[in-house]
Amino acid sequence: MKRYYLFLLVLACAPFPMGAGAQGLPAGPFGGAGLSVSPAGQVNTAASDICPFFVGGELYFSSVREGHPGRGKRKAFYGMYCAPVGEGGQLGATRSPVPGFGEKYHEGPASYCGATGELFATVSNVDGPELLRGIIPVKKIRLKIVAMKKSGGAWSVSQEMPFTDGRYNFAHPAISKGGDTLVFSSDMVANSMGGNDLYMSVRKGGQWSAPVNLGSGINTPGDEMYPSFVGGGLAFSSDGRGGKGGLDIYWAPSPGGGAPVALGGEANSAGDDFGLCTAPGGQAAYLTSDRAGGAGSDDIYLVDVRTPEVAFEGEVRYDAGDGPAKGATVELRGCGGGPIKTAQTGADGKFYFSCAPGGPWTLEAKKEGYDSNKETLKKAASGIGLRLWQFREVSVFDAEDMAPLPGVRFTCGGESMGETGRSGCLSMEPPYPYGKKIEISKDGYLDNSFVMERPKVAKSVMRDTVLLEVVLYKKEINKAFVLENIYYGLDKWDILPESAKELDKLAKIMKDNPGIRVELGSHTDSRGTKAYNLELSQKRSSSATAYIIGKGIGRQRIVAKGYGESQPVNRCRDGVACTEEGHRENRRTEFKLIGL
Repeated sequence: MKRYYLFLLVLACAPFPMGAGAQGLPAGPFGGAGLSVSPAGQVNTAASDICPFFVGGELYFSSVREGHPGRGKRKAFYGMYCAPVGEGGQLGATRSPVPGFGEKYHEGPASYCGATGELFATVSNVDGPELLRGIIPVKKIRLKIVAMKKSGGAWSVSQEMPFTDGRYNFAHPAISKGGDTLVFSSDMVANSMGGNDLYMSVRKGGQWSAPVNLGSGINTPGDEMYPSFVGGGLAFSSDGRGGKGGLDIYWAPSPGGGAPVALGGEANSAGDDFGLCTAPGGQAAYLTSDRAGGAGSDDIYLVDVRTPEVAFEGEVRYDAGDGPAKGATVELRGCGGGPIKTAQTGADGKFYFSCAPGGPWTLEAKKEGYDSNKETLKKAASGIGLRLWQFREVSVFDAEDMAPLPGVRFTCGGESMGETGRSGCLSMEPPYPYGKKIEISKDGYLDNSFVMERPKVAKSVMRDTVLLEVVLYKKEINKAFVLENIYYGLDKWDILPESAKELDKLAKIMKDNPGIRVELGSHTDSRGTKAYNLELSQKRSSSATAYIIGKGIGRQRIVAKGYGESQPVNRCRDGVACTEEGHRENRRTEFKLIGL
Protein backbone atom coordinates (compact mmCIF):
# COMPACT_ATOMS: atom_id res chain seq x y z
CA MET A 1 0.00 0.00 0.00
CA LYS A 2 3.00 2.25 0.54
CA ARG A 3 2.24 5.85 1.41
CA TYR A 4 -1.04 6.55 -0.32
CA TYR A 5 -4.72 6.70 0.38
CA LEU A 6 -5.31 3.87 -2.06
CA PHE A 7 -3.99 5.25 -5.35
CA LEU A 8 -5.49 8.70 -4.87
CA LEU A 9 -3.91 10.49 -1.92
CA VAL A 10 -0.13 10.43 -1.62
CA LEU A 11 0.91 10.67 2.05
CA ALA A 12 4.00 12.45 3.31
CA CYS A 13 6.03 11.00 6.14
CA ALA A 14 6.73 13.93 8.49
CA PRO A 15 9.03 13.32 11.46
CA PHE A 16 7.54 14.20 14.84
CA PRO A 17 9.09 14.00 18.31
CA MET A 18 9.14 10.55 19.81
CA GLY A 19 6.10 9.97 22.03
CA ALA A 20 5.33 7.36 24.62
CA GLY A 21 3.88 4.97 22.10
CA ALA A 22 6.73 5.49 19.69
CA GLN A 23 9.14 4.14 22.25
CA GLY A 24 7.26 0.86 22.36
CA LEU A 25 5.16 1.39 25.45
CA PRO A 26 3.77 -2.11 26.03
CA ALA A 27 0.05 -1.80 26.36
CA GLY A 28 -3.05 -2.29 24.28
CA PRO A 29 -4.90 -5.25 22.86
CA PHE A 30 -2.27 -7.87 23.68
CA GLY A 31 -1.39 -6.70 27.17
CA GLY A 32 2.31 -6.28 26.45
CA ALA A 33 5.11 -5.61 24.03
CA GLY A 34 7.67 -7.99 22.56
CA LEU A 35 5.33 -9.09 19.77
CA SER A 36 6.93 -11.23 17.07
CA VAL A 37 5.78 -10.95 13.46
CA SER A 38 6.17 -13.38 10.54
CA PRO A 39 4.70 -13.70 7.02
CA ALA A 40 1.20 -15.17 7.20
CA GLY A 41 1.92 -17.78 4.52
CA GLN A 42 1.64 -18.29 0.78
CA VAL A 43 -1.45 -16.13 0.46
CA ASN A 44 0.82 -13.11 -0.15
CA THR A 45 1.63 -12.26 -3.76
CA ALA A 46 4.10 -10.04 -5.56
CA ALA A 47 1.32 -7.43 -5.69
CA SER A 48 -0.29 -5.66 -2.74
CA ASP A 49 -2.23 -7.70 -0.15
CA ILE A 50 -3.73 -5.60 2.65
CA CYS A 51 -6.10 -5.15 5.59
CA PRO A 52 -7.30 -8.61 6.66
CA PHE A 53 -10.50 -9.02 8.69
CA PHE A 54 -12.67 -11.95 9.71
CA VAL A 55 -16.12 -12.92 8.52
CA GLY A 56 -16.97 -15.81 10.76
CA GLY A 57 -13.94 -18.08 10.69
CA GLU A 58 -12.84 -16.99 7.22
CA LEU A 59 -10.23 -14.33 6.55
CA TYR A 60 -11.14 -11.57 4.06
CA PHE A 61 -8.58 -9.13 2.66
CA SER A 62 -8.05 -6.71 -0.21
CA SER A 63 -5.58 -7.45 -2.99
CA VAL A 64 -4.66 -6.22 -6.44
CA ARG A 65 -6.62 -8.41 -8.81
CA GLU A 66 -4.46 -10.53 -11.11
CA GLY A 67 -4.92 -9.88 -14.83
CA HIS A 68 -6.92 -6.69 -14.44
CA PRO A 69 -6.21 -4.38 -17.41
CA GLY A 70 -5.67 -1.43 -15.06
CA ARG A 71 -3.00 -3.25 -13.05
CA GLY A 72 -0.06 -0.89 -12.56
CA LYS A 73 1.37 1.84 -10.37
CA ARG A 74 -1.55 4.28 -10.59
CA LYS A 75 -4.36 2.05 -11.82
CA ALA A 76 -4.18 -0.92 -9.46
CA PHE A 77 -7.58 -2.57 -9.03
CA TYR A 78 -8.12 -3.76 -5.45
CA GLY A 79 -10.62 -6.55 -5.14
CA MET A 80 -11.91 -8.51 -2.15
CA TYR A 81 -10.58 -12.02 -1.51
CA CYS A 82 -11.04 -14.66 1.15
CA ALA A 83 -8.81 -17.46 2.40
CA PRO A 84 -9.17 -20.33 4.87
CA VAL A 85 -7.17 -20.10 8.09
CA GLY A 86 -4.90 -23.04 8.84
CA GLU A 87 -3.30 -24.34 12.01
CA GLY A 88 -1.58 -21.67 14.09
CA GLY A 89 -3.21 -18.95 12.01
CA GLN A 90 -1.16 -19.70 8.91
CA LEU A 91 -2.68 -18.97 5.48
CA GLY A 92 -2.15 -21.27 2.52
CA ALA A 93 -1.85 -20.34 -1.16
CA THR A 94 -5.59 -20.76 -1.74
CA ARG A 95 -7.50 -17.53 -2.25
CA SER A 96 -10.90 -16.90 -3.78
CA PRO A 97 -12.65 -13.74 -4.99
CA VAL A 98 -15.51 -12.79 -2.69
CA PRO A 99 -18.85 -13.06 -4.56
CA GLY A 100 -20.52 -9.70 -5.02
CA PHE A 101 -17.28 -7.77 -5.35
CA GLY A 102 -15.32 -6.93 -8.50
CA GLU A 103 -17.48 -4.24 -10.11
CA LYS A 104 -15.97 -1.07 -8.76
CA TYR A 105 -12.62 0.44 -9.65
CA HIS A 106 -11.57 -0.12 -6.07
CA GLU A 107 -12.93 -2.24 -3.19
CA GLY A 108 -11.53 -2.39 0.34
CA PRO A 109 -10.50 -2.16 3.08
CA ALA A 110 -13.63 -3.39 4.83
CA SER A 111 -14.95 -4.41 8.25
CA TYR A 112 -17.56 -6.96 9.28
CA CYS A 113 -20.14 -6.86 12.09
CA GLY A 114 -21.27 -10.32 13.17
CA ALA A 115 -24.10 -8.90 15.29
CA THR A 116 -25.87 -7.31 12.31
CA GLY A 117 -24.46 -9.39 9.45
CA GLU A 118 -23.25 -6.22 7.71
CA LEU A 119 -20.01 -5.68 5.87
CA PHE A 120 -18.82 -2.06 5.64
CA ALA A 121 -16.55 -1.55 2.65
CA THR A 122 -14.51 1.19 1.00
CA VAL A 123 -15.42 1.52 -2.69
CA SER A 124 -14.74 4.05 -5.43
CA ASN A 125 -17.48 6.18 -6.91
CA VAL A 126 -16.83 4.75 -10.39
CA ASP A 127 -16.32 1.30 -11.83
CA GLY A 128 -13.30 0.09 -13.76
CA PRO A 129 -14.57 0.37 -17.35
CA GLU A 130 -15.67 4.00 -16.90
CA LEU A 131 -12.22 4.94 -15.72
CA LEU A 132 -10.39 3.06 -18.45
CA ARG A 133 -12.50 4.59 -21.20
CA GLY A 134 -11.54 8.03 -19.92
CA ILE A 135 -15.08 8.99 -18.97
CA ILE A 136 -13.99 9.83 -15.41
CA PRO A 137 -10.52 11.34 -14.92
CA VAL A 138 -8.44 9.94 -12.10
CA LYS A 139 -8.42 13.25 -10.21
CA LYS A 140 -12.23 13.14 -9.98
CA ILE A 141 -12.36 9.74 -8.33
CA ARG A 142 -13.34 9.67 -4.67
CA LEU A 143 -13.77 6.90 -2.13
CA LYS A 144 -16.92 6.26 -0.15
CA ILE A 145 -18.20 3.77 2.41
CA VAL A 146 -21.11 1.42 1.81
CA ALA A 147 -22.88 -1.14 3.96
CA MET A 148 -23.39 -4.57 2.34
CA LYS A 149 -25.40 -7.64 3.20
CA LYS A 150 -25.10 -11.18 1.96
CA SER A 151 -27.94 -12.67 -0.05
CA GLY A 152 -27.86 -15.79 -2.21
CA GLY A 153 -24.20 -16.34 -1.40
CA ALA A 154 -23.10 -12.89 -2.65
CA TRP A 155 -22.67 -9.49 -1.07
CA SER A 156 -24.66 -6.51 -2.30
CA VAL A 157 -24.88 -2.88 -1.26
CA SER A 158 -27.69 -2.18 1.20
CA GLN A 159 -26.83 1.42 2.08
CA GLU A 160 -24.42 4.18 1.19
CA MET A 161 -23.31 6.17 4.21
CA PRO A 162 -25.44 9.36 4.33
CA PHE A 163 -22.48 11.61 5.08
CA THR A 164 -20.84 10.85 1.72
CA ASP A 165 -19.57 14.04 0.09
CA GLY A 166 -18.12 13.87 -3.42
CA ARG A 167 -15.52 16.49 -2.55
CA TYR A 168 -13.73 14.22 -0.08
CA ASN A 169 -12.65 10.63 0.48
CA PHE A 170 -14.26 8.37 3.10
CA ALA A 171 -12.39 5.11 3.61
CA HIS A 172 -11.08 2.39 5.95
CA PRO A 173 -14.28 1.69 7.92
CA ALA A 174 -14.13 -0.02 11.31
CA ILE A 175 -17.45 -1.18 12.76
CA SER A 176 -17.90 -1.88 16.46
CA LYS A 177 -18.94 -5.28 17.80
CA GLY A 178 -22.54 -4.17 18.31
CA GLY A 179 -22.75 -2.40 14.95
CA ASP A 180 -23.64 1.01 16.36
CA THR A 181 -20.30 2.84 15.99
CA LEU A 182 -18.40 3.40 12.76
CA VAL A 183 -14.89 4.85 12.72
CA PHE A 184 -13.27 5.76 9.41
CA SER A 185 -10.56 7.90 7.82
CA SER A 186 -11.27 11.00 5.75
CA ASP A 187 -9.57 14.04 4.26
CA MET A 188 -12.50 16.31 5.08
CA VAL A 189 -11.41 19.89 5.73
CA ALA A 190 -13.95 20.66 8.48
CA ASN A 191 -12.47 20.21 11.97
CA SER A 192 -9.35 18.63 10.48
CA MET A 193 -6.26 18.18 12.66
CA GLY A 194 -4.22 17.99 9.44
CA GLY A 195 -3.81 15.33 6.76
CA ASN A 196 -6.23 12.43 7.00
CA ASP A 197 -8.08 12.18 10.31
CA LEU A 198 -10.21 9.54 12.00
CA TYR A 199 -13.91 10.30 12.41
CA MET A 200 -16.77 8.56 14.17
CA SER A 201 -20.45 8.18 13.33
CA VAL A 202 -23.01 6.57 15.64
CA ARG A 203 -26.14 4.72 14.54
CA LYS A 204 -29.25 5.37 16.59
CA GLY A 205 -32.74 4.39 15.55
CA GLY A 206 -31.36 3.17 12.23
CA GLN A 207 -29.88 6.61 11.40
CA TRP A 208 -26.19 7.45 11.21
CA SER A 209 -25.07 10.68 12.91
CA ALA A 210 -22.94 13.35 11.28
CA PRO A 211 -19.23 12.42 11.52
CA VAL A 212 -17.31 13.74 14.53
CA ASN A 213 -13.54 14.23 14.42
CA LEU A 214 -11.91 12.10 17.14
CA GLY A 215 -9.82 15.10 18.14
CA SER A 216 -6.22 15.68 19.14
CA GLY A 217 -6.18 12.70 21.49
CA ILE A 218 -6.16 10.46 18.39
CA ASN A 219 -5.45 12.68 15.39
CA THR A 220 -2.22 14.59 14.68
CA PRO A 221 -1.02 16.99 11.98
CA GLY A 222 0.05 13.84 10.13
CA ASP A 223 -2.19 11.04 8.79
CA GLU A 224 -4.37 8.67 10.81
CA MET A 225 -5.75 5.72 8.84
CA TYR A 226 -6.84 2.06 8.89
CA PRO A 227 -8.78 1.90 12.19
CA SER A 228 -10.05 -1.34 13.66
CA PHE A 229 -11.81 -2.32 16.87
CA VAL A 230 -9.37 -4.62 18.66
CA GLY A 231 -9.02 -5.76 22.26
CA GLY A 232 -11.77 -3.54 23.63
CA GLY A 233 -10.21 -0.40 22.14
CA LEU A 234 -9.34 1.24 18.83
CA ALA A 235 -6.27 0.32 16.78
CA PHE A 236 -5.16 2.64 13.98
CA SER A 237 -2.09 3.70 12.03
CA SER A 238 -0.40 7.09 12.14
CA ASP A 239 2.68 8.78 10.77
CA GLY A 240 2.30 11.80 13.06
CA ARG A 241 3.56 10.35 16.35
CA GLY A 242 7.21 9.69 15.60
CA GLY A 243 7.66 5.97 15.74
CA LYS A 244 9.91 3.65 13.80
CA GLY A 245 9.09 5.08 10.39
CA GLY A 246 6.18 5.40 8.00
CA LEU A 247 2.82 4.39 9.37
CA ASP A 248 2.98 2.77 12.81
CA ILE A 249 0.16 0.93 14.54
CA TYR A 250 -1.20 2.46 17.75
CA TRP A 251 -3.93 1.44 20.16
CA ALA A 252 -6.19 3.60 22.33
CA PRO A 253 -8.55 2.34 25.07
CA SER A 254 -11.51 3.89 23.21
CA PRO A 255 -12.15 6.12 20.19
CA GLY A 256 -12.90 9.04 22.46
CA GLY A 257 -10.30 8.77 25.22
CA GLY A 258 -7.09 7.35 26.57
CA ALA A 259 -3.59 8.10 25.35
CA PRO A 260 -2.66 6.04 22.25
CA VAL A 261 0.34 3.73 22.62
CA ALA A 262 2.38 2.03 19.92
CA LEU A 263 2.40 -1.74 19.61
CA GLY A 264 5.69 -3.09 20.87
CA GLY A 265 8.17 -5.65 19.66
CA GLU A 266 8.22 -6.29 15.92
CA ALA A 267 4.69 -5.05 15.26
CA ASN A 268 5.99 -1.76 13.85
CA SER A 269 8.87 -1.39 11.42
CA ALA A 270 10.72 1.22 9.40
CA GLY A 271 8.07 0.82 6.69
CA ASP A 272 4.29 1.19 6.73
CA ASP A 273 2.40 -0.98 9.23
CA PHE A 274 -1.39 -0.93 9.30
CA GLY A 275 -4.62 -2.92 9.16
CA LEU A 276 -4.48 -4.78 12.51
CA CYS A 277 -7.11 -7.44 13.19
CA THR A 278 -7.59 -10.38 15.55
CA ALA A 279 -9.22 -13.72 14.92
CA PRO A 280 -12.39 -14.66 16.80
CA GLY A 281 -11.31 -15.86 20.22
CA GLY A 282 -8.06 -13.92 20.01
CA GLN A 283 -5.93 -16.94 19.09
CA ALA A 284 -4.28 -15.10 16.21
CA ALA A 285 -3.71 -11.57 14.97
CA TYR A 286 -2.72 -10.11 11.62
CA LEU A 287 -1.39 -6.86 10.22
CA THR A 288 -0.23 -5.46 6.89
CA SER A 289 3.29 -4.18 6.28
CA ASP A 290 5.60 -3.21 3.45
CA ARG A 291 8.67 -3.96 5.58
CA ALA A 292 11.77 -5.35 3.93
CA GLY A 293 11.82 -9.04 3.12
CA GLY A 294 8.19 -9.47 2.09
CA ALA A 295 6.81 -11.21 -0.97
CA GLY A 296 5.40 -8.03 -2.48
CA SER A 297 4.80 -4.34 -2.02
CA ASP A 298 2.44 -5.04 0.93
CA ASP A 299 2.07 -8.36 2.71
CA ILE A 300 -0.14 -9.82 5.41
CA TYR A 301 1.78 -10.83 8.52
CA LEU A 302 0.89 -13.10 11.41
CA VAL A 303 1.40 -11.59 14.88
CA ASP A 304 2.38 -13.98 17.66
CA VAL A 305 0.20 -13.02 20.64
CA ARG A 306 0.62 -16.19 22.66
CA THR A 307 3.38 -14.99 25.01
CA PRO A 308 2.95 -11.23 25.49
CA GLU A 309 5.41 -9.33 27.59
CA VAL A 310 4.33 -7.28 30.58
CA ALA A 311 4.60 -3.53 30.73
CA PHE A 312 5.96 -0.90 33.11
CA GLU A 313 5.37 2.77 32.39
CA GLY A 314 5.77 5.81 34.57
CA GLU A 315 7.73 8.93 35.32
CA VAL A 316 10.38 10.20 37.71
CA ARG A 317 9.87 13.60 39.29
CA TYR A 318 11.89 15.72 41.67
CA ASP A 319 10.43 15.77 45.12
CA ALA A 320 11.32 19.47 45.33
CA GLY A 321 9.24 21.53 42.93
CA ASP A 322 7.51 18.43 41.54
CA GLY A 323 9.19 18.86 38.14
CA PRO A 324 10.16 16.01 35.78
CA ALA A 325 13.60 14.53 36.47
CA LYS A 326 15.60 14.48 33.25
CA GLY A 327 18.55 12.11 33.04
CA ALA A 328 17.52 9.85 35.91
CA THR A 329 18.44 6.16 35.68
CA VAL A 330 15.61 3.71 36.26
CA GLU A 331 16.46 0.06 36.89
CA LEU A 332 14.02 -2.82 36.67
CA ARG A 333 15.05 -5.75 38.86
CA GLY A 334 13.57 -9.21 39.11
CA CYS A 335 12.99 -11.28 42.21
CA GLY A 336 16.66 -12.32 42.17
CA GLY A 337 17.73 -8.71 42.62
CA GLY A 338 19.72 -8.37 39.41
CA PRO A 339 18.83 -5.65 36.87
CA ILE A 340 16.68 -6.81 33.95
CA LYS A 341 16.33 -3.52 32.10
CA THR A 342 17.77 -0.02 32.49
CA ALA A 343 16.40 3.22 31.05
CA GLN A 344 17.27 6.91 31.10
CA THR A 345 14.48 9.44 31.50
CA GLY A 346 14.09 12.18 28.92
CA ALA A 347 13.04 15.78 29.39
CA ASP A 348 9.55 14.62 30.39
CA GLY A 349 10.93 12.34 33.12
CA LYS A 350 9.17 9.29 31.65
CA PHE A 351 10.40 5.71 31.39
CA TYR A 352 9.16 2.57 29.65
CA PHE A 353 9.96 -1.11 30.16
CA SER A 354 8.72 -4.42 28.92
CA CYS A 355 9.85 -7.86 30.01
CA ALA A 356 8.74 -11.45 30.23
CA PRO A 357 5.98 -12.27 32.72
CA GLY A 358 7.04 -13.16 36.22
CA GLY A 359 7.62 -10.96 39.20
CA PRO A 360 7.65 -9.52 41.69
CA TRP A 361 9.82 -6.69 40.40
CA THR A 362 11.59 -3.71 41.92
CA LEU A 363 11.87 -0.36 40.18
CA GLU A 364 14.54 2.04 41.40
CA ALA A 365 15.14 5.62 40.25
CA LYS A 366 18.64 7.05 40.75
CA LYS A 367 20.45 10.31 40.11
CA GLU A 368 23.72 11.59 41.52
CA GLY A 369 23.13 13.90 44.44
CA TYR A 370 19.70 12.55 45.35
CA ASP A 371 18.29 9.76 47.47
CA SER A 372 17.08 6.94 45.26
CA ASN A 373 13.48 5.80 45.26
CA LYS A 374 12.34 2.17 45.06
CA GLU A 375 8.97 0.58 44.49
CA THR A 376 8.16 -3.13 44.57
CA LEU A 377 5.45 -4.35 42.21
CA LYS A 378 3.69 -7.69 42.15
CA LYS A 379 2.40 -7.05 38.64
CA ALA A 380 3.18 -4.76 35.75
CA ALA A 381 1.54 -1.36 35.83
CA SER A 382 1.30 1.99 34.12
CA GLY A 383 1.25 5.39 35.76
CA ILE A 384 4.08 4.47 38.16
CA GLY A 385 5.42 7.52 39.99
CA LEU A 386 8.96 7.58 41.38
CA ARG A 387 10.56 10.46 43.28
CA LEU A 388 14.11 11.74 43.56
CA TRP A 389 14.51 13.05 47.06
CA GLN A 390 16.93 15.79 48.06
CA PHE A 391 18.93 14.80 51.13
CA ARG A 392 17.46 16.26 54.31
CA GLU A 393 19.38 16.76 57.53
CA VAL A 394 18.34 18.44 60.78
CA SER A 395 20.99 19.79 63.17
CA VAL A 396 20.05 20.54 66.78
CA PHE A 397 22.00 22.93 69.02
CA ASP A 398 21.89 24.11 72.64
CA ALA A 399 20.42 27.63 72.59
CA GLU A 400 22.91 28.88 75.19
CA ASP A 401 26.27 27.98 73.64
CA MET A 402 25.20 26.52 70.23
CA ALA A 403 26.85 23.20 71.07
CA PRO A 404 25.52 20.22 69.03
CA LEU A 405 23.02 18.11 70.97
CA PRO A 406 23.14 14.32 70.59
CA GLY A 407 20.25 12.06 71.57
CA VAL A 408 17.49 14.43 70.47
CA ARG A 409 14.36 12.46 69.59
CA PHE A 410 12.22 13.13 66.49
CA THR A 411 8.63 11.88 66.18
CA CYS A 412 5.81 12.42 63.72
CA GLY A 413 2.28 11.39 64.56
CA GLY A 414 3.58 9.30 67.43
CA GLU A 415 6.00 7.38 65.19
CA SER A 416 9.74 7.63 65.80
CA MET A 417 11.86 9.17 63.06
CA GLY A 418 15.17 8.55 64.84
CA GLU A 419 17.46 10.71 66.96
CA THR A 420 20.54 12.85 66.51
CA GLY A 421 24.02 11.37 66.73
CA ARG A 422 27.17 12.77 68.27
CA SER A 423 27.27 15.65 65.81
CA GLY A 424 23.74 16.65 66.74
CA CYS A 425 22.58 15.76 63.23
CA LEU A 426 19.75 13.52 62.00
CA SER A 427 19.68 12.40 58.36
CA MET A 428 16.02 11.87 57.55
CA GLU A 429 14.77 9.04 55.37
CA PRO A 430 12.23 9.58 52.56
CA PRO A 431 9.38 9.70 51.96
CA TYR A 432 9.19 12.93 53.92
CA PRO A 433 6.02 13.82 55.86
CA TYR A 434 5.27 17.12 54.13
CA GLY A 435 2.72 19.28 55.88
CA LYS A 436 2.97 17.30 59.10
CA LYS A 437 4.29 18.39 62.49
CA ILE A 438 7.69 16.99 63.51
CA GLU A 439 8.11 16.96 67.30
CA ILE A 440 11.59 17.33 68.85
CA SER A 441 12.41 16.42 72.47
CA LYS A 442 15.35 15.79 74.81
CA ASP A 443 15.41 15.25 78.55
CA GLY A 444 16.22 18.49 80.40
CA TYR A 445 15.19 20.71 77.49
CA LEU A 446 11.99 22.38 76.34
CA ASP A 447 10.27 20.63 73.46
CA ASN A 448 10.36 22.14 69.98
CA SER A 449 8.67 21.34 66.66
CA PHE A 450 8.42 22.30 63.02
CA VAL A 451 6.22 21.52 60.04
CA MET A 452 8.13 19.99 57.12
CA GLU A 453 7.68 21.95 53.93
CA ARG A 454 8.41 20.83 50.38
CA PRO A 455 11.23 22.81 48.72
CA LYS A 456 9.95 24.84 45.79
CA VAL A 457 12.94 24.26 43.49
CA ALA A 458 15.02 21.17 42.74
CA LYS A 459 18.75 21.64 42.27
CA SER A 460 20.93 19.18 40.42
CA VAL A 461 24.26 19.48 42.23
CA MET A 462 26.12 16.76 44.05
CA ARG A 463 24.58 16.02 47.43
CA ASP A 464 22.17 18.93 47.33
CA THR A 465 21.24 18.62 51.00
CA VAL A 466 18.34 20.53 52.50
CA LEU A 467 19.56 21.59 55.95
CA LEU A 468 17.43 22.68 58.90
CA GLU A 469 18.84 24.03 62.16
CA VAL A 470 16.87 23.82 65.42
CA VAL A 471 17.79 25.14 68.90
CA LEU A 472 16.58 23.74 72.19
CA TYR A 473 16.35 25.71 75.43
CA LYS A 474 17.28 24.16 78.78
CA LYS A 475 14.39 23.51 81.11
CA GLU A 476 15.81 25.60 83.97
CA ILE A 477 13.96 28.09 86.22
CA ASN A 478 15.10 31.75 86.04
CA LYS A 479 17.68 31.09 83.35
CA ALA A 480 17.51 33.95 80.83
CA PHE A 481 17.73 33.46 77.08
CA VAL A 482 18.20 36.35 74.69
CA LEU A 483 15.74 36.66 71.83
CA GLU A 484 17.82 37.79 68.87
CA ASN A 485 16.71 40.40 66.34
CA ILE A 486 14.14 42.14 68.54
CA TYR A 487 14.26 45.77 67.42
CA TYR A 488 12.30 48.94 68.18
CA GLY A 489 12.28 52.41 66.68
CA LEU A 490 13.90 55.27 68.60
CA ASP A 491 11.79 56.02 71.68
CA LYS A 492 9.15 53.56 70.37
CA TRP A 493 7.71 50.23 71.48
CA ASP A 494 5.77 49.13 68.38
CA ILE A 495 6.48 45.56 67.18
CA LEU A 496 8.38 45.67 63.89
CA PRO A 497 8.00 42.87 61.27
CA GLU A 498 11.50 41.49 61.91
CA SER A 499 10.78 41.43 65.65
CA ALA A 500 7.47 39.65 65.09
CA LYS A 501 9.28 36.70 63.50
CA GLU A 502 11.35 36.16 66.64
CA LEU A 503 8.36 36.55 68.95
CA ASP A 504 6.52 33.96 66.86
CA LYS A 505 9.26 31.49 67.76
CA LEU A 506 8.68 32.10 71.48
CA ALA A 507 4.93 31.69 71.03
CA LYS A 508 5.55 28.34 69.32
CA ILE A 509 7.82 27.16 72.15
CA MET A 510 5.07 28.00 74.65
CA LYS A 511 2.54 26.06 72.56
CA ASP A 512 4.91 23.06 72.36
CA ASN A 513 5.34 23.23 76.15
CA PRO A 514 1.86 24.07 77.47
CA GLY A 515 2.87 23.76 81.17
CA ILE A 516 5.49 26.51 81.28
CA ARG A 517 5.18 30.13 82.48
CA VAL A 518 7.51 32.76 81.07
CA GLU A 519 8.74 36.21 81.99
CA LEU A 520 9.48 38.43 79.00
CA GLY A 521 12.06 41.02 80.02
CA SER A 522 13.12 44.13 78.13
CA HIS A 523 16.45 45.93 78.75
CA THR A 524 17.82 49.29 77.57
CA ASP A 525 21.31 50.74 77.44
CA SER A 526 22.50 53.34 79.95
CA ARG A 527 21.89 56.40 77.80
CA GLY A 528 18.98 58.50 79.03
CA THR A 529 17.63 58.79 82.56
CA LYS A 530 17.00 55.72 84.67
CA ALA A 531 13.31 56.62 85.04
CA TYR A 532 12.86 57.10 81.31
CA ASN A 533 14.64 53.83 80.45
CA LEU A 534 12.60 51.90 83.01
CA GLU A 535 9.33 53.23 81.59
CA LEU A 536 10.41 52.62 77.97
CA SER A 537 11.51 49.04 78.69
CA GLN A 538 8.24 48.28 80.46
CA LYS A 539 6.25 49.58 77.47
CA ARG A 540 8.35 47.47 75.08
CA SER A 541 7.97 44.35 77.23
CA SER A 542 4.22 44.89 77.55
CA SER A 543 3.94 45.39 73.77
CA ALA A 544 5.84 42.14 73.06
CA THR A 545 3.78 40.26 75.66
CA ALA A 546 0.53 41.50 74.12
CA TYR A 547 1.74 40.28 70.73
CA ILE A 548 2.39 36.77 72.09
CA ILE A 549 -0.99 36.69 73.89
CA GLY A 550 -2.53 37.58 70.54
CA LYS A 551 -0.99 34.36 69.16
CA GLY A 552 -3.18 32.27 71.43
CA ILE A 553 -1.03 32.11 74.59
CA GLY A 554 -2.96 32.44 77.86
CA ARG A 555 -2.46 35.81 79.61
CA GLN A 556 -1.67 34.04 82.91
CA ARG A 557 1.28 32.22 81.30
CA ILE A 558 3.41 35.26 80.45
CA VAL A 559 4.61 38.22 82.53
CA ALA A 560 5.92 41.50 81.11
CA LYS A 561 8.90 43.00 82.96
CA GLY A 562 10.85 46.16 82.12
CA TYR A 563 14.35 46.37 83.62
CA GLY A 564 15.51 49.60 82.04
CA GLU A 565 19.31 49.94 82.33
CA SER A 566 19.57 48.08 85.65
CA GLN A 567 21.04 44.79 84.34
CA PRO A 568 23.79 45.54 81.83
CA VAL A 569 25.79 42.60 80.46
CA ASN A 570 29.01 44.64 80.13
CA ARG A 571 30.78 47.70 81.61
CA CYS A 572 28.66 50.22 79.68
CA ARG A 573 27.06 52.09 82.61
CA ASP A 574 26.42 55.75 83.36
CA GLY A 575 29.60 57.79 83.15
CA VAL A 576 31.53 55.09 81.24
CA ALA A 577 32.66 55.78 77.68
CA CYS A 578 31.39 52.94 75.56
CA THR A 579 31.15 51.93 71.90
CA GLU A 580 27.87 51.65 70.01
CA GLU A 581 28.38 47.91 69.87
CA GLY A 582 28.63 47.77 73.66
CA HIS A 583 25.40 49.72 74.06
CA ARG A 584 23.72 47.39 71.56
CA GLU A 585 24.58 44.34 73.69
CA ASN A 586 22.70 45.85 76.60
CA ARG A 587 19.60 46.65 74.52
CA ARG A 588 18.04 43.20 74.51
CA THR A 589 14.87 41.19 75.03
CA GLU A 590 15.07 38.00 77.11
CA PHE A 591 12.74 35.32 78.27
CA LYS A 592 13.14 33.02 81.27
CA LEU A 593 11.11 30.25 82.80
CA ILE A 594 9.32 31.20 86.00
CA GLY A 595 7.14 28.10 86.24
CA LEU A 596 6.95 24.50 84.91
